[in-house]
Parts: sequence; C-alpha cells; structure tokens
Amino acid sequence: MTNAEADMLVMPKDSKHREEAFAFIRYVSSQKPLEKLALGQRKFSPLREVSEEFWQKHPHPYIRLFQRLGQSPNAWSVPKSGVWNEYLREMVNGVDLIQNLTQAPGPSLNQVELRIQASLDRDRMITSRREGTRASVEAETVRSAAK
Repeated sequence: MTNAEADMLVMPKDSKHREEAFAFIRYVSSQKPLEKLALGQRKFSPLREVSEEFWQKHPHPYIRLFQRLGQSPNAWSVPKSGVWNEYLREMVNGVDLIQNLTQAPGPSLNQVELRIQASLDRDRMITSRREGTRASVEAETVRSAAK
C-alpha cells in the first residue's frame, strides 16, 4: 500500500488575471517544466511517461520504484473526511501511549476508536444535513435491509 498525496496549483475564483493564471498552469503542467519542478523538489513526476533525461538526472537511486508505487492500484490518498486530521492526531497520541509503555495497545486503541466514532458520527450528520435527506434515506434503507 502506498500513500499518494498531491501538490496542486490553484487559481482563486476572483483572480484578476485569469488568462495569465491559466497560461501559467498550462505551462507548468507541460512535461519539461513539470519534470524540472519534480527534480527540484526531489519527487517523482505525476506524468505517466517521463523523459529518459528525468530518470538520469534524478538524484534518488530508487525514484523509478517510487514512480511505480505511486501509479499502482494499491496507492491511496487521505480520505475525504472532515475527521481525518483528528483521527491522525488521536492515532499518534494512542501510539505514543503504547510506545512509552503508558498504556497497553488494546485500551489505547479502544480510546481512539471511541473518540473518533463520536466525531465520525457528528461529521456524517453534518454531511447528511448538507446533502439534504438523501443520506438519511440511504441509511434508513440499509438499516431496514439488515433487519
């Protein structure tokens, strides 16, 4: 499994120089500038195919491996959830307690689960309100089918 994150260029919706911004994004997204940017950041290119020059100039000896991992079907990105950062903090705290021998793994992870489940339920409620009753109807359908 590989965590695949993304760097993005964005343009504010009220940009005063929209055409110039689009031109810049088009330029930076083309192969040669994108490879140059990736080399400067010591990252792999997001392009499916890169130049042989990119591979030769890249300082990391395993960059081809990282490129393949990032494009594999097992690559994943941070879930689109309002509680992801909170979950990450709780997991780090839970693991710290375990590593410092302050708490056993079972109780530590149970605490994380209880805290995050409450946050996840709250996030789902907010999302369903935002989407109207659609999410509530779908949840009721699932509950009815399970009976």
